[in-house]
Amino acid sequence: MRKYVIAIALAAAFYIDTVLFGVCGSPVFWPNTVLAVIAALSVMGGAAPFAAVGIGIGFVIDVVYNKYIGLTSLSLLIAALAGGAFYNKFYADNVIVPAGVAAVAYTVKEHILLFTLLISGGNLSSYFMLLLTHILPSAVLTGGFAALAHVVFKKVLFKSLWHRDIDRQMEVKNMVEKKVKFMSAGQIMTFCNTCQKLKSDVDVTDMANRNYIIDGKSLMGLMSI
Repeated sequence: MRKYVIAIALAAAFYIDTVLFGVCGSPVFWPNTVLAVIAALSVMGGAAPFAAVGIGIGFVIDVVYNKYIGLTSLSLLIAALAGGAFYNKFYADNVIVPAGVAAVAYTVKEHILLFTLLISGGNLSSYFMLLLTHILPSAVLTGGFAALAHVVFKKVLFKSLWHRDIDRQMEVKNMVEKKVKFMSAGQIMTFCNTCQKLKSDVDVTDMANRNYIIDGKSLMGLMSI
């Protein structure tokens, strides 16, 4: 279900950026919705998965719609890496974080484009006018869209993406420590089979060497005691 939500959100953002604005005509300033969605998801789920998704989507957008191949992929990669830097931070629950990430990433993307145009022989005499009338307003809209996406994703994807390490922290608090004495190889095999049925991790420490920690689900490891 949650995977479908992410796929639908990315598909909708792709449609808005590539089709809807094309049909309706692009206004003076508009949000980059794909970038906003990637930024919001990376804050909640980490950089790696959404950086890969962003590079893929960006490549498709660049090949089909843009002149410079790689620019959109780079901007989405920046958004994912910047958002991922806040992953699992307690203050990232604030919508300002994904909004700020998206706005800054959009601004960086536009300046990379301007730099590309400059080295290609373009004229940037109207830079400040472009900054005030297009880049900054579009960055604000992109940040606002990311904040909205964050609120929606937080409600729908909370269990799997947002603060999923809270469960791990609770497991640590609920850790149980027991002393076990093995009298035979059969007991070790039975213990290992029991551990393998558990969802939680099982660490076994040799009492003779407390620094020697063994995975309780590894029969070879247990046999090395």
